[in-house]
Amino acid sequence: MLDRAPCGFLALTEGGVILAMNATLLALLAYERHELHGQHVDTLLPLAGRVFFHTYLLPLVAMHGKAEEIFLALRSKQGAQVPVLTNAVRHERQGQFVYDCVFMPMHQRSQYEDDILRAKKAAEEAIRLKDQANRTLEEIRVTLEAKQAELLEANTRLEALVTIDGLTQLKNRRAFETQLDFQIALVAQLPSPLSLLLIDIDHFKRINDTFGHPVGDHYLRTLAEILQQNSREADFAARYGGEEFAMILPNTDHLEALAVAERLRKAVETAAWAKVSITISIGAATFTPESQQKVAFVAAADQALYQSKASGRNRVTHANAATFFHANDP
Repeated sequence: MLDRAPCGFLALTEGGVILAMNATLLALLAYERHELHGQHVDTLLPLAGRVFFHTYLLPLVAMHGKAEEIFLALRSKQGAQVPVLTNAVRHERQGQFVYDCVFMPMHQRSQYEDDILRAKKAAEEAIRLKDQANRTLEEIRVTLEAKQAELLEANTRLEALVTIDGLTQLKNRRAFETQLDFQIALVAQLPSPLSLLLIDIDHFKRINDTFGHPVGDHYLRTLAEILQQNSREADFAARYGGEEFAMILPNTDHLEALAVAERLRKAVETAAWAKVSITISIGAATFTPESQQKVAFVAAADQALYQSKASGRNRVTHANAATFFHANDP
C-alpha cells in the first residue's frame, strides 16, 4: 500500500544513506529502485538543496523529532529539479534511528511562476502609463524587502538555536555530530583521508575554582577564538562539551592531523591569558573506512586524548599512528 501511495516516500539512516523508497518517488524522479538503494541522499539533491537539507532540515528533525511542510527541490535522474513539499520524522527502528520522509509534488509551481512573470509585465506596463501605479509598486517592493529581511533574520536565529554554542559561538555538539556523519558518508563515496581532533583544557577546574566561572567562561571563549584563528578553511571546529572541543579535518591524513594539532597546542601555550597561562591536550584519529565506524572513530580520538593527559598533558597523541608530540619535543 505504501509503495502505491500518491506521495513519494524515502527512508534514510542518520548518515543520509537511502534505506527504502516507494514506487511513487521512483516514478517522479525516473529512477529504478536498485539505482538508489544504498546511495547517499545527496544523489537526489541539487547543490543548494544539499546545503539546506544538511544544515537546516536534518538538524530541525533531530531537535524536534519531525519537520512539516518544508519546501525542497529534488533532482531527477535527468537532472531536472522537482519541487516538493516535505514532511519528515525521526524514530528508532530495528535498533537504529531512521528518518522517514514524505514528498508531495508541487505540480502548480510552474503555473505560479508563469503568473508571477505575467504580473511583472503588467506591473512594468502600469509603471510606464501611470505615476500612481509606480508609487504603488514601490510600496509593494519595500514591503517585500522588509518581509524578506524578517525571514532572513528568523532563519539566522533558528540556525543559531540549532547549531551554535551560545558561549563560544562555535558549532555545538549537535552540529558536530551531523557534520561528522556527513563527512564519513562522503568518505564512503569519494575515498579521502578524514581526521578528528578532541581537545581538552588541562586542569580547567582549577581556573573555575580559583578565579570563578566568569573567568572560566572567558577562557573558553578565548580558546574558541584561537581554534578559529588557527583553523584551515575546510576545518570544522565545535564545542564538544564543557571544556572539551572537537575539530573535524577533511582531506587530512594522520601526519597532517598531527601537524594541525601541534600548531593548535603551541598557539594556546604561547597565547596571552587573562590570569594564568593554560595548555591543552589533544587526541587525534584518522578514519579508515575498511575497519572503523563513527563510534569507533570518536572512541579512538578519545582514547588518544586520554593518553595525552596520562602522559603528562600539554601534548598531542595520534591513536592510529601511536605517535605523540609534547611541549618538550624538538
